[in-house]
Amino acid sequence: MTIKNLGVIGLGRLGLCFALTLESAGFNVYGHDIREDHLSQITNKTFNSSEPGVTEKLLKSKNLKVDVNLKNTVDNSDVEIRPSLSILSRTIDLRLSAKWGLTSGE
Repeated sequence: MTIKNLGVIGLGRLGLCFALTLESAGFNVYGHDIREDHLSQITNKTFNSSEPGVTEKLLKSKNLKVDVNLKNTVDNSDVEIRPSLSILSRTIDLRLSAKWGLTSGE
């Protein structure tokens, strides 16, 4: 199976950077977040980030779609990725779940 559509769940600092990097690598990226105002800024390409390269990648992006509805993100993606930064343990936990039942990080 060829993976072309990726879902990124959570578009905070880490998630948005990751989603834009995947999009610039040629993937169709479906992003989910619960903050509608944040998603509106991403969709309208008015979001400004202090993270290097994020604003520029957002302005150039063509295959990044965002939605407050998690089901839409999951339904449109081959693989869902949930990047998360745990401040307490100082670790980055990247959990992958593929629709065909494979899991990593659980």
